[in-house]
Amino acid sequence: MVKSPSLRGRSFILELKVSDFIQDLEKDAKKTLLQIYEKNTAGN
Repeated sequence: MVKSPSLRGRSFILELKVSDFIQDLEKDAKKTLLQIYEKNTAGN
């Protein structure tokens, strides 16, 4: 995980995911988006 210092008053975190096979990219991307959604809604 790469963390950046504040950039114009904002900060961001870049997280990379890796799929074992190219055929799994779409499935893994959907799974990642679901994880992001769940993280964002868990705090609310």
